[in-house]
Amino acid sequence: MLINTLLKKVVAEGRVPFDLAQTKSERLNFELGQQVRQTNIPVIKDPREVDHYLLENSDAHYDAHQ
Repeated sequence: MLINTLLKKVVAEGRVPFDLAQTKSERLNFELGQQVRQTNIPVIKDPREVDHYLLENSDAHYDAHQ
């Protein structure tokens, strides 16, 4: 029912009845997320691994991700 109503509105107005463009904030959040995913940061879930990474790690790439 909702889709039919939306389609009727699109036909009547000749356009989508709302803005589909991203806001500047949404675009920046998307780009930030992509940059974070492209980094070489390891995912660490074990508290001992966190301690090792933060306190004992001498290698910038986390000891080649062990």
